[in-house]
Amino acid sequence: MYGDMIALYDGTILFTHTSTQCIFKHCCIHNPTDHHMITWPQNWRGDRGIMERLCSHGIGHPDPDDLMIQAGRDSGTHGCDGCCVVPE
Repeated sequence: MYGDMIALYDGTILFTHTSTQCIFKHCCIHNPTDHHMITWPQNWRGDRGIMERLCSHGIGHPDPDDLMIQAGRDSGTHGCDGCCVVPE
């Protein structure tokens, strides 16, 4: 089965599912929500199987539109510096 190919900020090529294979309404690749981290570079965490967003401090914050996060299969635990908290 073939998927889509995307390039991450560091030049890494990632093969993903196609847009027709998206399980949820929102997807971190094909249909992201308008969250406050949307413009941050994406980083694939192969060890956890999740997509992160990198803040300006270089900290990886789980992308809220990632399948594993949405499905509750990953706790979203990370070395947080507070940047992923929605600003008031």
